[in-house]
Amino acid sequence: MMKRFLGLDIAPGRTRLCVLAYDKGQLREVELLESGREDLLQQLTELQEKWRGEFRISDRLAAALPAKTAYVRELQFPFHDKKKISAALPHEINMQIPLAVEECALAVRYLCLDKDGPARVSAAAVPTQSVRAILEPADRAALPLHILDLQPFALISGLGGRLSDGILVSAGEVETTISLLLAGQPVDYRLLPGTTDLGVAERIAYIEREIRALLVKAGQPDVPVYVTGTAVDDEMLRRLGRQGHSVEKLALRLAGEEIPEAYIAAASLALRAATNREQHSFNFRRGPFALKGEWQKIKKSLIAMACLLCLILTTLTGSAVLNYHTKTVQIDTLQQSMVKIYRQTFPDADRIVDIPLQMQSALKDLRTRSALIGGSSPGALAVLKSVSALPDTARVVITELGYSLEEVRLRGHAESFESVNRISEHLAASPLFTKVQIAEAQMTPAANKINFRLILHLVGEETSR
Repeated sequence: MMKRFLGLDIAPGRTRLCVLAYDKGQLREVELLESGREDLLQQLTELQEKWRGEFRISDRLAAALPAKTAYVRELQFPFHDKKKISAALPHEINMQIPLAVEECALAVRYLCLDKDGPARVSAAAVPTQSVRAILEPADRAALPLHILDLQPFALISGLGGRLSDGILVSAGEVETTISLLLAGQPVDYRLLPGTTDLGVAERIAYIEREIRALLVKAGQPDVPVYVTGTAVDDEMLRRLGRQGHSVEKLALRLAGEEIPEAYIAAASLALRAATNREQHSFNFRRGPFALKGEWQKIKKSLIAMACLLCLILTTLTGSAVLNYHTKTVQIDTLQQSMVKIYRQTFPDADRIVDIPLQMQSALKDLRTRSALIGGSSPGALAVLKSVSALPDTARVVITELGYSLEEVRLRGHAESFESVNRISEHLAASPLFTKVQIAEAQMTPAANKINFRLILHLVGEETSR
C-alpha cells in the first residue's frame, strides 16, 4: 500500500495542497490542488472533494504557521534531559515574550545537546487562537494535521539537503522571510510582515539590507542567495543581482516533474511530513493540541474487534473444555468396558496393569497352545496318525517323538539301513511335511539294529516364513 504525505500552504483567500505518494520508499506520484473559497473550512472541504481518495490513517499531513504569528527565542539550560527542558521551558520563555505563556502554544527545536556545554534550544510561542484557527477547520474537513510547523523553519526542513550554506529569501503574499543557512540549518532569520502593503522598491531595499546584515553575521559574503515565493519578480532578481549576490531562483523537481513556483511551499511541507526531523523542527501538535482524531475514529472499531476476539476465544476455549470432558468420559467408559471384558475372559488374572498389553500376551499364549491341536501348522494328532501309518515292511520301533510348531523329531531303531530309508521315503510323501531329514543313523555295537534320528519339517513352518 502506498504511503502518502500531504502539505498544506495556507494564505488569505487561497489554500494549496501537494500530495506525494510513495511506494516502497520511492516517490511515484505528485498531485497538486488549489482552492480559492471564502474561508479556510470551505477551502479544505473543496480540497478534500477534489483529492483522489479518502484520507487514510497512514497518511501524514503538514502545515505551517506564518512567522509573524510566533515569538521565537533562543534559550540555554544547564541540563540536557528533554523532559526537564520541557518542564522549565514555559517559565523561561514567559519572561521573554509580551504575552502570558498560558495564552500560548509552545514548541521547541533542539539546537545543541552536547554534554560539554549548556543545552541550547530554539523555543517558539504562538497565541493559541492562531493554532486553533488552523487545527479546528482541518479537523472538521476530515484533514487532520499531524504536523503544524512554523515558517521559515518548515520550508527549510522540507527542502532538507537541497540547500547548503546561503541566504534563503521566501517572499509570499503574507510575509517575506530572509533566513541565514549554515550546513542546511537555519541559524537566524529576519521577517518583513505585510508584504502587499509595501511598494516593490521598499520591499527590495529591506531585503537587501537584511541580507547584508546576515552575511556580516555569518562572516561569509560569498554565499549564494536562494529566492522563492509567489511575490518574487524579475525586478527583485535584477536588483539583488546588481548588489553582487549570487542569486539563484529556487527550483524543485519531484518524481520527474517540475513543481510550479506557486506550489513549492506546499511541496516543501509535504516533504516535511515525509521526513523524520522532529528534533530539528517545530511542531505545535503537542500538549492540549496533540492529535487525537485518528484514535477517536478507530476507537469504536478497535473495541468491536476486541469484543469479537474475546467472544471467539471464549467459544474456542469452551469448545476445547467440552471436547476434553467428552473425550475423558469416553475414555473412562472404554476403560471400564475393557476391565469387565478382561475379567470375563481371563477370570484367573491376579492383577490388571495394562489391559491391551496383557490381552495381547494372553492371546499369544492361547494361539501357541491352540497350534498344538490346530492352526496353520499340522496338528499333533495328524502327525501321530501319519507316523503310525508306517508300512509293516519298515519294521521300526519309535522310542521318542518331539513335536513343535516348526518340526517333529523322531528317535527309534530299525532292523537295517534299508528300513530307515523306507521310513524316510514314506514320511516325505506325506503332505504334512516339506522336508524329511535323516539326522543320524548308526549300527549298534551288537550289530543287530540301527539307531536313527529323523527331523520332519512341518508345512506350517515354510508358510509362516
